Amino acid sequence: EPPAEEENVAAALQCAVCHFREMTELTLSEYRTVLGRNSLTRYCSWCGEETEWKFAVVEEVVEMAKSPAEEGRGTSVSHPERVEKRREKRRIVKLPISIRHKDERKEITRTENASRSGVCCPANMELEVDDHVFLTLESEDGSGEAEVRARIVWRSRSSKKRAFLYGMMFDRGQLPAA
Repeated sequence: EPPAEEENVAAALQCAVCHFREMTELTLSEYRTVLGRNSLTRYCSWCGEETEWKFAVVEEVVEMAKSPAEEGRGTSVSHPERVEKRREKRRIVKLPISIRHKDERKEITRTENASRSGVCCPANMELEVDDHVFLTLESEDGSGEAEVRARIVWRSRSSKKRAFLYGMMFDRGQLPAA
């Protein structure tokens, strides 16, 4: 019997020399290498040689809300229009993951991005902000990694085929191995 094919992970990587970015397929072992070493040596078509590649980070900013007092009057103090509210850099990575709610509902999906403290992923199951869920990194053979507890910190309606997009923060002391 041939060995089971290893699950692939889609990730956005960036050349450390020319900063060219691309989405690429990594095996789980290559993904773990990038996590452990914080880089991976691979060929860059722009540089024309083997270079070090790192995870490309999401540079998303959010609109800063104005207070009701500021809405109605002009002010001489300028406020930044956009502020990055996240504490940690997020990597664009499509990891196979299962979400299990305490009521035993379960769904397998793929992350949109991940950081050391949490993940963002789409799901059809309806969850509420502050719900606690259990996340497991899935593998091709169905054996998952250790289950990690997380809390839903935000949700939004998804424009894609999945009903919701969720931001989940790992509970303290529950950082996943992958």
